[in-house]
Amino acid sequence: MRAIAIDFETANERRDSACSVGLAWIEDGAVVRRAYRLIRPVEMRFSPGNVRIHGIRPRDVSAAPSLPEAMAEF
Repeated sequence: MRAIAIDFETANERRDSACSVGLAWIEDGAVVRRAYRLIRPVEMRFSPGNVRIHGIRPRDVSAAPSLPEAMAEF
């Protein structure tokens, strides 16, 4: 079996505030590739609760690509 697992972290409570993405390619039950990208959300509003969970701050993503740019290679 082949699959891709994807996980987003968000800057705030909005679903469209992705600030990072992680992907894992799985083949026959084993992870064969991993990728992680920081993303610059359109609105740079970070909720303290979200930052406590993932530790990503506005300064970490200020020079990061947008979501479409970050996902283009995939």
